[in-house]
Amino acid sequence: MKYEKVDILKNPDIVSKDIKIAVLTSMAFFKWKGLIALSNGRTKNIQISMGVGHEVGNSYTLKQSSFDEFTSKTFKINLCTWGKATNIKPSKNRAPWMVFAIN
Repeated sequence: MKYEKVDILKNPDIVSKDIKIAVLTSMAFFKWKGLIALSNGRTKNIQISMGVGHEVGNSYTLKQSSFDEFTSKTFKINLCTWGKATNIKPSKNRAPWMVFAIN
């Protein structure tokens, strides 16, 4: 984590102790594994679970259940407009590449 001045390879315990590092680490992992694009707009997460790791017991089913009961409601995925945005205009309040990312 270059910008956080943390070496998670030398100090992996920091991931479990610092929420900011944990979130950044998980975001980097999703990017590295190509899971961001795979997960957007989906309600079934078995492919994402497979990308994260092997199934242990019924872990994929438990993850899906957790997603259905909690995560999807917390993040209001039923209201998500991923890939449906129109009329996005450049704005000084938005990164210049955002127009391309949204469309």
